[in-house]
Amino acid sequence: MDTSDSPPTLAGRDFPLGAAGFTYQDLHDERRLADLDRVFLEELRREDGPLHDRLTAYRGDPASCDPLSRSRLLVDAARPVGRFVARLFGVEREWREQGASAGPEAVLFRFRRDFVQRRVVKTKLPEDLAGGSVPGLAEAAESIESRLHPDLPWTDDPELATARMATGLLDLESDFLAAVRQKKLPEVPEASRQRARELARRALGSPAAALPRPAGDSDETLLAFLEALLAAYALWSHIRMRREDLRAVIGGWTSFHLPEPMDYAALVPTDRPNPSLPEERVGPASRRRRRDGFALTDHRMTRREVLGQTHYCLLCHEREKDSCSKGFFDEKTGTYQKNPLGVALPGCPLDEKISEMHQLRRE
Repeated sequence: MDTSDSPPTLAGRDFPLGAAGFTYQDLHDERRLADLDRVFLEELRREDGPLHDRLTAYRGDPASCDPLSRSRLLVDAARPVGRFVARLFGVEREWREQGASAGPEAVLFRFRRDFVQRRVVKTKLPEDLAGGSVPGLAEAAESIESRLHPDLPWTDDPELATARMATGLLDLESDFLAAVRQKKLPEVPEASRQRARELARRALGSPAAALPRPAGDSDETLLAFLEALLAAYALWSHIRMRREDLRAVIGGWTSFHLPEPMDYAALVPTDRPNPSLPEERVGPASRRRRRDGFALTDHRMTRREVLGQTHYCLLCHEREKDSCSKGFFDEKTGTYQKNPLGVALPGCPLDEKISEMHQLRRE
């Protein structure tokens, strides 16, 4: 049946797209979709001829691409497709704004990896977490934040401010280490030396008794000062993670969300609140969500939390080690590895390009 003159299937739901001559209802017509695809390919040919040729060659013969080449093509082609779709629906400004946040927020996940995972959780806690040293350390940490780094957004975005502060100190420490101890640099970069001296000057003016202070102005003493600042703040951060009354402040911070060990003998954590009835088991109080009516209790992840998951994922497609889809194969035995419950781990059969998607989301 000829439907070329049929009216839109949904009255009032048609509007022009960001490609000349196309409207929303064309997206429901295979022939018009083919026309739109040709418009995209022609634009791609003008903008990036080699990528256009790779894409059309793959479409003509998918078997011509090995898995690694296909992954790279999907990532490379996704960028112009994203721009094209954003233009089609007139959301280019929103698309750019969303993408612009990924760069500045990447520091959160460097902070999580280089500071929280590699230093904070490895710092030895005091035997008495509620002891008298904690208030002094809290005062010192507050001074490290607001007095030594007053230009950071402590009020508007304390998580981002914390990440930028800690990674900045790590970078300074790295410059001093490279020159003073590792001898990889002939001397400390002057900009780093001046930055460390400014931090030292501010520390000397702080009333916080437990705040580290430099013993001099040499590169060696400045390095010791930076190391002491990082050690003090790492200890304070670890205490905040372990003490219930302090954890509330950072409880929603993505940068402090770390993977938990999996107990295969107790996959679902439960508490036993009634000693007289040991078989009574309930979920942990900290993880309960009160249901009001039939509304969903899971409010889903925030944009920052989603980004945190993509940064936690190991990008494996460049190494053809996509364990999510290929599973954990043991070359020596010729079989798939098993988890502690004896279940083989062959991977997901859906062939979703998780690593590739995460790379693009990071961008």
